[in-house]
Amino acid sequence: MSNNISDRISNTANSYIGGAKQTVGETIGNNSLAASGAEQRAGAEARQAAADAKTHAEGAGHTAQGKVQQTVGSLTGNTSMEARGHANEVKGDLERKESNGQTIEEDLAFEEERTRLITDINLELGQMITNITILQRNLDTIVTIGQEFGQLSELWKNFHDSAFRFEKEEDQEVEEEQTQSREQGYSLESK
Repeated sequence: MSNNISDRISNTANSYIGGAKQTVGETIGNNSLAASGAEQRAGAEARQAAADAKTHAEGAGHTAQGKVQQTVGSLTGNTSMEARGHANEVKGDLERKESNGQTIEEDLAFEEERTRLITDINLELGQMITNITILQRNLDTIVTIGQEFGQLSELWKNFHDSAFRFEKEEDQEVEEEQTQSREQGYSLESK
């Protein structure tokens, strides 16, 4: 870009110098100086127009390339390619602005930083999604283990109930016998 800027400065200077030579030549009646000045000015303007056209064409190419990269990156989930595509599209837009005589140094620095930040954000979001996926798998594992413990708990409860059912039945029988004995004891005492 510095070549484009220096070329623009050189072409602008040559155009003004050529114009001045042409004016002086016409004023003093020196046709050779006037023709030389006109030729210098026309050459500088033609070189600048050619440079602008080349820069504009390169810009259009970078813009198109960037759009394709963004689309492919988006479709394939390649965030890096998508970011490069955005950078190329911006570069193309800036080149086309430059060909129209607009300054772009600040725009370029801003867009480069913006592209870097977008790339960093995309990478961080990708990592966050990966971590969330891992967390989801771990939670699913914990739920599965919890369900298995629920099944074990039910089995243990059934075992416990079966094992101690006989003990409870014996305790009930002993209580019934004691109750009957007491009732018989009361009935004997009452007679």
